[in-house]
Amino acid sequence: MKPVRLLAMAALVLTAGAASAETMSTVVCEDIKVTIDEKQTMEIKAVTGEENFARDVCAVIGDIDTSNLSDPMDVDMTLSNGNMYKVTLEAAE
Repeated sequence: MKPVRLLAMAALVLTAGAASAETMSTVVCEDIKVTIDEKQTMEIKAVTGEENFARDVCAVIGDIDTSNLSDPMDVDMTLSNGNMYKVTLEAAE
């Protein structure tokens, strides 16, 4: 195969991969980084309000035992209104 054709194929794969990547939001709560997908972020902000988003996420995360957190960990985060969201916790750098 010609080098130009190989480059074109590689560019197509990289573009497709980037287009399918999910947008994520990150909140840092002291020494814990919370990663939330964009759809859930919008749902949480609709409940908490934009200005309270990080504070409310950190309040819930503060109730989760993260003492043994060495690798990223998926957890269910439940807001005060009872809605549950899947988030990923990991040690903040």
